[in-house]
Amino acid sequence: MPSWRSLLFPVIALMIAGLFAALPGAAVAANEPKVTMAKHRDGPYQDTYPRVNLAGGEVTNLYLKVRNRAHPRQTLTMTDDSYDPGGDYRRTWFDGDKEVTNRVEGSGYELKLKHDESERFRLHVKAKPSPDPGCLGPRFHAQPSDTYSWGYFALNDDPGAICSG
Repeated sequence: MPSWRSLLFPVIALMIAGLFAALPGAAVAANEPKVTMAKHRDGPYQDTYPRVNLAGGEVTNLYLKVRNRAHPRQTLTMTDDSYDPGGDYRRTWFDGDKEVTNRVEGSGYELKLKHDESERFRLHVKAKPSPDPGCLGPRFHAQPSDTYSWGYFALNDDPGAICSG
């Protein structure tokens, strides 16, 4: 039967290997685009999904920023990643004053950002009569880091019910 001392070395080696295995994950997080959302153009911008209440026929503008945290220049592809099962919200996407809806809802809207550079987008939303809860927002795919980030607005939602699930 092996002594406790002979078992101690493999346990310590596994613990050290686990610490080094966690380090690349931190590097990936630093390469992910940072997405923040706001109900107003001037903010405040936040990491968590803002709750927005829209009655039937109401219209609002929502805002989001994406920032490249990676050191190299990245190409980001923005696509609509909304959860709107009833099709209750008409969405129009803007980069500044330029409408980019067809590309965002199609193959994706591409933009290039240098390190620590950011871009602001506007999401114009119109609710159909009696809208159900929805989770509206984009997904950003960054290259060359091959990382993804999301940002959502919870529309007519109980806290955390749809967007977190």
